[in-house]
Amino acid sequence: MNSLSSVDNAGIVSTIAKIDVGNATAVEFTITTGKHGATIQNTGSNLCWVGGSDVNPTNLDGAKLFPSQSITFQNVQSNFSIFFLCESGATTTLGGYEF
Repeated sequence: MNSLSSVDNAGIVSTIAKIDVGNATAVEFTITTGKHGATIQNTGSNLCWVGGSDVNPTNLDGAKLFPSQSITFQNVQSNFSIFFLCESGATTTLGGYEF
């Protein structure tokens, strides 16, 4: 049996601008109030690390986001920031959408 979600439940999906991630300074991405969440995919060829403002690949602070891998944050209640940083000498690109 097929079922449909109401627009209120599904929300509005919007593509986020590509995010270029380097290895010098963590890149911040904020899911703003009014959005329910975001899915971000590593569309580049190098892994990057995702975490809080103290994300640090050298100290293994954060989680690895491999090429083609996605991470989803949902049920966001207020402004919520996540940070991305590559290992020394690496860069990558992220893409995704907010909903």
